[in-house]
Amino acid sequence: MKLSRLLVPIVFSLCRVLGEDSLDSKIQLSNHDELSGSVESIDGEWLVWRSPMLEKPAAFLMKNVIEFRQAVELPQFDDRANTLVRLTNGDLIRGQLASVSADCIALDTGFAGRMNFKRIMVESVTINESTNFLFKGPSGLDGWRQSCESPAWTYKHSMFSSKAPGGIARDVSLPDECSIAFDAAWNGGLRLKLILFSTDTGSDQPTSGYEVTFQQRSVYLRRCNEQKFLGHTPNVTLLEDGEKAHIEIRASLKSGKFCLLVDGNALDVWTDPNVVAESGGGVIHFISTGASPVQISGIRVSKWDGELDSVAGAQVMLDQDLSPRDDESLKVGTTVNDAGGRMELRNGDKILGEVVSIEKGMVKIRTAFSEVAIPLERLCAVALNPVSLERCKRLSGDVRGYLADGSSLVFHLDGMEGGFLMVSSQNFGEAKLKISSFARVEFNIYKPSGKEGDGAESR
Repeated sequence: MKLSRLLVPIVFSLCRVLGEDSLDSKIQLSNHDELSGSVESIDGEWLVWRSPMLEKPAAFLMKNVIEFRQAVELPQFDDRANTLVRLTNGDLIRGQLASVSADCIALDTGFAGRMNFKRIMVESVTINESTNFLFKGPSGLDGWRQSCESPAWTYKHSMFSSKAPGGIARDVSLPDECSIAFDAAWNGGLRLKLILFSTDTGSDQPTSGYEVTFQQRSVYLRRCNEQKFLGHTPNVTLLEDGEKAHIEIRASLKSGKFCLLVDGNALDVWTDPNVVAESGGGVIHFISTGASPVQISGIRVSKWDGELDSVAGAQVMLDQDLSPRDDESLKVGTTVNDAGGRMELRNGDKILGEVVSIEKGMVKIRTAFSEVAIPLERLCAVALNPVSLERCKRLSGDVRGYLADGSSLVFHLDGMEGGFLMVSSQNFGEAKLKISSFARVEFNIYKPSGKEGDGAESR
């Protein structure tokens, strides 16, 4: 037996004693042991992990690996037309829309260049509005104030990480109607508070503003100076699956409306009937309330028009089951985007037509009367031709990757060349993915279901 494999149990114990606070990348095995380091190679069924704690790289069977994770820099977003492609298997991919045809949706991405997704695997294409952000970050601790004598938050690689309960706050000059969006990652249950419209950066219990509490699968809203809850949304399973979520709160001190969005889904709208606009401040707080670490990245603060119709493409799921769709909810033969090619513009206008081409940020649409050219960013969503949707087969060996921009992608991991993962999928064929773009890659993502077919596996 190789010496490196004999050393592994000893190294794992040593790593736990040292705490590994300064180690960026880790691999976790099925027995929940962890080891810092980086991926050296992937070949067939083996993943080779290089670690400064080992004399030589160690090879692990991928069936015994839960995940590897690493710190990555946030990508530079192009705010002109940020497109979100949602696949039928639940994947979300962000990029720049390159083309739309009857058979293919092409997206330019920062982690794989141009990717061509089969039309029958694409559920929707949404274009986020061009935004002038009031704040984008974090880019460091400067400008932020921590509430504890012993700081609870650290900064590294465009990310805040909590190491103990405590808060961090900043005056971002919140307007009366605003959107606060961020990416959160955690272990166990999410225990976090977001305070907005505060006037005090030095306290975790300000007397002004509103407090949004994330307590595992439940979310609460209250005024900071009152104990009574203005709203409560239970059973938000999107805050449990994957231990990672894109969270957004849209708030208005004019109407008293507070909208909760998770992973682009509008889950609830709360109302303060006694809102007083003049009482609002410009400070936001992130407060970790549990012992388990929380990571905050991709903070985006912008103005909001206060209109509920603009919330997440108007996909408000009030009084509905908030659970993600199960394996059987989207079957072969389901059709979507069958409204006759009607596309909605940012100003509320609608246009009936077919996308002919997309070039240099302009989309050409063929209507019944003529062809028109419209800046891509003025569209809310692209009307896709109606098709019978299909969902890719689940295969033994599939993995799921999470990117720093909140995207997630399932693929079959075929190998590794240099700094690229060589992958394949029914959704997009073969591709080379930059390994440095992935904050986390999960292995063995399906659980045995006992059903026939589909690899006899389920999520």
